[in-house]
Amino acid sequence: MKKTLLLFLATIGLGLGTNAASVRVSTENLSGNPMREKSDTPEGLILTAPDGETKTYYMDLLTHDEAVGFIGDYHNKVKITFCENGEVYVPNAVYRNTIKGLMRGQLNAEKDTITFSNNMIVGWGPNQKKYYYVKLTDNGGHIIARDNFKMAIDKATGKITCADGNLYLSLFFGDDVAQTYGIGANFAYTPVEYVDNRLDSYNFFYADSEDDKATHEVKVKGYFEGEDFYIKGMNPKYPNAWMKGVLKENKTVQFLSRQMANLLKTDDPIVMLATSPKDNDGFNIHAGFELEISADKTTLTGLNDGNIFMSNVAIDEDLNKTLLRSYKIFTLKLSPLSPATPKAPEFQKYSSDEQEFTFILPSEGTDGTKLDADFMTYRIFVNGEPYTFKKSLYPRLRNDEDLSVIPFIFDDYNTISKSGYKRYVYFKGLDANTETLAVEATYSVKGESHTSDRLVYNLKTGEHGVVTGISTPESSEKPKSITYYDLSGRKLSGQEKGICIKVITYENGRSKVSKVML
Repeated sequence: MKKTLLLFLATIGLGLGTNAASVRVSTENLSGNPMREKSDTPEGLILTAPDGETKTYYMDLLTHDEAVGFIGDYHNKVKITFCENGEVYVPNAVYRNTIKGLMRGQLNAEKDTITFSNNMIVGWGPNQKKYYYVKLTDNGGHIIARDNFKMAIDKATGKITCADGNLYLSLFFGDDVAQTYGIGANFAYTPVEYVDNRLDSYNFFYADSEDDKATHEVKVKGYFEGEDFYIKGMNPKYPNAWMKGVLKENKTVQFLSRQMANLLKTDDPIVMLATSPKDNDGFNIHAGFELEISADKTTLTGLNDGNIFMSNVAIDEDLNKTLLRSYKIFTLKLSPLSPATPKAPEFQKYSSDEQEFTFILPSEGTDGTKLDADFMTYRIFVNGEPYTFKKSLYPRLRNDEDLSVIPFIFDDYNTISKSGYKRYVYFKGLDANTETLAVEATYSVKGESHTSDRLVYNLKTGEHGVVTGISTPESSEKPKSITYYDLSGRKLSGQEKGICIKVITYENGRSKVSKVML
């Protein structure tokens, strides 16, 4: 990041003030690819976690660098590994795209606190042969002399948050502690299941500032967590970005400026700012923008007559502010999701020469209702057993890890391709004795999953058909979590007396929902 940008944001008064300016330096020492091959990893640097239970979380933090100051950076997916010996491995969050070392912590006996050492190695600069360190500091990057810091685990929700109040971690290069390369604050990690079980669908209406006569409509996902409102897809240029709004007196939802729209591979940010145009073709910067919310919380409508825009802004080292895109006339209308059972996939063809399995994957329920594809997945079965596309066998698989549960929208243009509702799956090395291929779809909303009947194709006879009542035997599935809810949908902290809803989530992604008496 460029330190001159810090001065810009320090002058626009967007709240969340900081005195972190005096020790900022350029990032010329940051290698574009500072991590080395595993076999050549410097001692003390951890790039890969040992074997353990790996869980996926949404990471929230305030990230600070020389270009922008503190930015709200919401719901980035990260993986945390819990080992049997109590060690916990968490990805470094400060300059996370270029400095990819892991922080190692220790879980206590009660499994509600993780303790990390102050001064952890998270990267290596091969040119100058120096380490990158993460150290505990104040918000200005000044080191705090303590042996360790702690993160707390809420056993009811699984959330991991700072246990020591406001927590600031700074990145340093080598022994020079007067020069910081970035600061992270207010770290929080939320299990993806916790978020996914609360998501609802919204229709988002907006206009591009360059053509405000045309209104566009897209589907977005969001949920309320108390007074906080999280929404994904409301930034049309960066649809994978999450934004956070805050409910004010049940009348408006306010989205503050300085939210992360996109983080480039070089760790340079694109920032969402609320702006309005200037007469001289420039733009003013505002603290944020607001949406008026209806009494039933089903509709959010833009205020200010469209005079304040939601803008993506890039700022260079010379303090030049480049407005990439602006949007106005915001409206969000709730399109509530309901559990449903998807229709069974339909067979198209199988080519033995290419080992190509082609089928139709409908996004409709058995009752004909349209399903939201973002909440649909499917699984492939070979000889009745769940099949995993392993990176070692499918090196061109465009996924960060082996793939078993396939998102409906997944397409890597190689191993798994899609065209509308049609899916093309290309296998490698299927055994000559392979007898059947099969596929089934699952729809998961509001913490409840329903799986379609299974399409089965017999390679020996060429016959195909839909088989009902097939599911992976529970005896062979490993439960990942068991959660209880009361009849109103409120999550319970444990097994409370009375009638409640029990949800078992298995490691293969399947869920079983039942009503039980305790």
